[in-house]
Amino acid sequence: MNDSEKSGKESLPSNHLNESFPEASAIFSVFLSPLKSILKDSIFVLDTNVLLVPYTVNAKSLEDIKGTYAKLIKKKQLIVPAQVSREFAKNRAKKIAELFQLLSRKRNKVSALHDGGYPLLKPIPAYSDLLSIEKEIDEKAAEYRKAIDKILSHIRSWRWDDPVSTIYRELFDPTIIVESPESWTEMEIDLKRRVSNRIPPGFKDASKDDGGIGDLLIWRTILHLGQTRKSHVVFVSGDEKADWWLRSEGEALYPRFELVDEFRRISEGREFHIVKFSELLELFGVEPQVIEEVKTNEVSAPAPLNHETQSSLGKMAGDIVLDWVLSQYSPADLLSYWDGFFHFAVILNSGRRLGVLVQLGTIDFVKKSHSHRLRDIAAMASAHIGRGSIDEFMLVYVLESVRLLSEMSQILESFSSKFQNFRVIVGHLNSSREFEPIKLWNTAGI
Repeated sequence: MNDSEKSGKESLPSNHLNESFPEASAIFSVFLSPLKSILKDSIFVLDTNVLLVPYTVNAKSLEDIKGTYAKLIKKKQLIVPAQVSREFAKNRAKKIAELFQLLSRKRNKVSALHDGGYPLLKPIPAYSDLLSIEKEIDEKAAEYRKAIDKILSHIRSWRWDDPVSTIYRELFDPTIIVESPESWTEMEIDLKRRVSNRIPPGFKDASKDDGGIGDLLIWRTILHLGQTRKSHVVFVSGDEKADWWLRSEGEALYPRFELVDEFRRISEGREFHIVKFSELLELFGVEPQVIEEVKTNEVSAPAPLNHETQSSLGKMAGDIVLDWVLSQYSPADLLSYWDGFFHFAVILNSGRRLGVLVQLGTIDFVKKSHSHRLRDIAAMASAHIGRGSIDEFMLVYVLESVRLLSEMSQILESFSSKFQNFRVIVGHLNSSREFEPIKLWNTAGI
């Protein structure tokens, strides 16, 4: 067994830097211009997550998005890779199902107040007033449920003619859909080379069902555009994973140099940029309120979880959060799991022992509040601290959707008095299945 196998790390070929940066003499000449200075000379390539954002915005924003796309198409500056088109076909139904699910659950939350009453209270005048108000509320609630039923019925009637698909059908003619010219065999060979040498994109997604070839298909399309049209390319994407970005402190800083350099080489010196969808709209003068709405909804996050996915994610969430804790706090040691309560425990460099419990923040949790579960967790954590098993406790909620943050925060804020001896962190899994914290309570001490 060699040293790399003993350490559990995959060894890299000795020439992997040569593969990543074959033109060493040109490295120091690379420069990216301010985007505004090259807008007229750039092609804008859309990612799948960008095509899905309009399912979460209002009608006014949708019209502004349509207008921006129409302007770019008129100037022959908009491209949708064929892989993106196929991924949209796969994921469109999920977005509509999510919308249907959220409305259905809103409908089911509204229940009747009047349940037969309390005869003993009838002589009290205020009780008659109460019954009258309850009747009015129940009548309004019935109207509310009927209104939602009409909307749900309308959604059921969609046959690829929902508002978003209708706009895309009007705008996206075959001339803007571009296939990567490589054969499938050539693509597989390139993917293997990239994974072996850790060259983006694709190598970070090697464990995915498609082996990471989805991102590579999009990238090869971008390279093809640079090679054949000799234009700058701006990739419009909400994907901030390490396959595309240099990241620090949970943030995407700028596109990976390997991508910028590879595009430069194949396009004879042109530039490759990545921007978020909201940044694209801002560049083309869309109204600020539209940009803010898109910003709110363009966060890349996993789709709502079904029961099977929840079970699978529950098993792996502890390991994902463990990776995050190890990277954030660099503890002195990792302890074994205890008592079936903690997912793991670590010894911090201060010598204090930190126990960590990971929970899924699901729609079901928000719907039912589960305050009894929080009380049990607080009691168990306090008991462990009291008998000296640990010195500190951290409860980590992994949200199934970032849209649950507001409601989740309300639940935790109302229970914050129970968090005096430990801290709570709420976050989500990004598109790379890495944990990203969003909000923290009682964070002093680590």
